[in-house]
Amino acid sequence: MFAVSANKGFQVTFANGWRVSTMFGAGNYCENKNDHVNYKDLVPVWSLSSSRDAEIAVFRPDGEFSTEFPHCPERDEVLGYITPEVMLEIMNWAQAQ
Repeated sequence: MFAVSANKGFQVTFANGWRVSTMFGAGNYCENKNDHVNYKDLVPVWSLSSSRDAEIAVFRPDGEFSTEFPHCPERDEVLGYITPEVMLEIMNWAQAQ
């Protein structure tokens, strides 16, 4: 299943219930992080032309954050500034759980 998330990214939920959230809008850990400091007036990511990197989080089937996914930082549940190649690695990992 695919879902838009806060107009700043998307989520993919696999058949096994694992979900990967990929965000690349203002306020997320990506090159667009500081584009807009007034969070009430955020520009939806779909109006941005691109982002070289993104922020990713992985959720277990119970809806809780996972901290076991590849490259997950110590003491954090969100990995920022990832490349498309790292995103693919993490999505493949989540799908294989």
